[in-house]
Amino acid sequence: SGFARSSHSNSGRIAAQMDLQTMLNMRHVAPFRNMAHELLGQLSDTSDTLERWVKVQLMWCALESVFTGGDIAKQMPRETRKFVKVNKASECRNVVSCCADELLRNS
Repeated sequence: SGFARSSHSNSGRIAAQMDLQTMLNMRHVAPFRNMAHELLGQLSDTSDTLERWVKVQLMWCALESVFTGGDIAKQMPRETRKFVKVNKASECRNVVSCCADELLRNS
């Protein structure tokens, strides 16, 4: 079921990008062409980043069970402290601006 959702959202993203690219070729877009190109780039960057975040989140959930209790957390106290610190990091409230972050895009 997770695959079906991922596949569906991916096809929707591709369709949206294709629609935007088609609109960029219309003559009525001329006054807004530069802004539309920028927005298309932001959409693409955001989509790519969100796909990566989903993968990382799945791995993070697996690690969370390891570092939030149990023998492994006790055997690796330094790593557990690091994990807890990163896990409590402040959240980005605006996905598009986070995805535009140069450091995030190049990691």
